[in-house]
Amino acid sequence: MRMYLPFYFLLLQPILGYYQILSTSISRYLPGVKLHRIILRNVGENMVEAVDFSPIDQQKVSTQLSLLLGKNVPAEIRVKQLPFYTGQLFIGNSDTCGNHRIINDTILLAAWSKAPYKPIYLGNEWSTMNLYTRNCQHFSRWYTYHHCK
Repeated sequence: MRMYLPFYFLLLQPILGYYQILSTSISRYLPGVKLHRIILRNVGENMVEAVDFSPIDQQKVSTQLSLLLGKNVPAEIRVKQLPFYTGQLFIGNSDTCGNHRIINDTILLAAWSKAPYKPIYLGNEWSTMNLYTRNCQHFSRWYTYHHCK
């Protein structure tokens, strides 16, 4: 069986530092509305770190109403370590922050929902969320700009 050089290159390629921004649903009741962003980053051969920016108490009706009305609500940055199911995960080039999707979204989101998270604090800059002016899409752009070099 003959293997081509590009295949060998993928096997030998270092996997640390790759990023992908994954669009997910904003609610389990609206699975087709994929407006939420989760940042994925390789942190080892079979481990992915997932980072997102979400309101605290996002299931509360008062929080959801405040967001819809354009008010600021307390927010947190959540980091989850997701063990991965098969070999190498290639999600982009750390130099270009590419967006190469070779991840099964369904499997990833199942792992996401089961994994415990730790909140991280990056100062007052990301302590509140506003649906229109400071949301997960703004955060994902900021995060990849500052951490994707």
